[in-house]
Amino acid sequence: MPSILKVEKDGSSELPIPLVWRSDLAKIVEYLISKDSSVIDSLDFAPISKKNFAYIDQTIDLYGCTLVSLPDESWHTSFYRWMNGFWELWIDLFSLEEGASDLVLVVKVFESDDSYRFEFQSLHVP
Repeated sequence: MPSILKVEKDGSSELPIPLVWRSDLAKIVEYLISKDSSVIDSLDFAPISKKNFAYIDQTIDLYGCTLVSLPDESWHTSFYRWMNGFWELWIDLFSLEEGASDLVLVVKVFESDDSYRFEFQSLHVP
């Protein structure tokens, strides 16, 4: 059975997003931008319902800027925290018009025997 890199389970601190998740999270953002599910075919990512996709589109439309791929700068301010059963990640998003935007993608990550499973939680301005 393959071994996955273990991520710290510290519920008392906000920690930088681990390297092991960064490329997968970048793919999730690409999926949200392009709506092309082939972008995340290699990930263990819970499908987003039509209702949640409508919510994502509406949130982005109301925000009024064009989301772009995650730059390296996103990892300087994004964080995660252990929530007793899963990790909650807050990913700072970027836009074409602003660079760093006020939008945040919130993703839950669950650990299984040999992989991590990602699940969309929210896209909002905190």
